[in-house]
Amino acid sequence: MLVVEPVKPFATSATKNRNLLARAQYYGELAADERSLRLQLIGALKMREASSGRLKALYDKQAEDIRAKIKVLQQEEEKRGIWGFW
Repeated sequence: MLVVEPVKPFATSATKNRNLLARAQYYGELAADERSLRLQLIGALKMREASSGRLKALYDKQAEDIRAKIKVLQQEEEKRGIWGFW
């Protein structure tokens, strides 16, 4: 005799749906923040190439600060992990 059990759809409860949506939104925001910082970093590095003297040092410092912010975002994402919302 073959017993067939009904299959429950993934994330059937409203709470699970909200958690999935919140997790997707959180990681989407992290990705957008990281993309924005990476574009700022590229801009700072290009301006550094076109500059000399004190401006070059300023853009070096700006690039260093942006790299630090990217690292913090990546650490936050790793700390949170895939199942951070449950």
